[in-house]
Amino acid sequence: MKIDRIELRQINLPLISPFQSSGWTIEGNNSVIIKVCSDGITGWGESSVSKFPYYIEETSSMVYSIQKEFLVPLIFIREIEHPGDLPGIFKKVRGNKFAIAGLEMAVWDLWCKIKNQNLAKFLGGKRERIPVGVSIGITNNKRDLLKLCEMYLKEGYQRIKIKPGWDSQTVQLLFQKHPGMVQ
Repeated sequence: MKIDRIELRQINLPLISPFQSSGWTIEGNNSVIIKVCSDGITGWGESSVSKFPYYIEETSSMVYSIQKEFLVPLIFIREIEHPGDLPGIFKKVRGNKFAIAGLEMAVWDLWCKIKNQNLAKFLGGKRERIPVGVSIGITNNKRDLLKLCEMYLKEGYQRIKIKPGWDSQTVQLLFQKHPGMVQ
C-alpha cells in the first residue's frame, strides 16, 4: 500500500457543557484528526487527548508535533504491506501511545477500504450496533445529577457513568428509578 498523503488537523470541539472532574474542568475535546490517502481512497483516525497533561502525559499539541515531526516521516520511508507493520516502523519512538494509535487507526481504516472490508468484521466484531453511554461530571447538587441522568436516559443512552462522591442514597435512588442502569 503506497500512502500518497497524510494530513493532520488539530481541532478543539467545544462540549455542550463543561465537564467537571475532581481536579479540573474540561471545556472541549482537543484532538488530532488524521487523514491518510492512497490512490484516491481516504482513511481516517483520531488521537483524542486533552489540551492539558492532567489525565495523561500526552497533550493535543504534543501529539500533533510527534506525529508531524517523527511518525509521519517514518511512514513515508517504505511502502506498508499491512497495518500490522506499523509497530515495527514506529519502534524507535518511545511512549506517545495516543500519537501512534491515531495514525494506526487511519492506516487500518485505509487498508480495509482498499480491501473493501468492514474494519469491525475484519477484527472479529459481531455486532452491527454498539450501545453507548455517557459520563457525567461533578454536578452542583443531587437534583442536578438526577435531572441529567433523566435527560440522558430519555435520549437513549443505556449506560451512565457518574463521578464518585455522591452518597449511596443518591445512587440507590437512581437505581430504583431506573433499574436498567444496573448491569
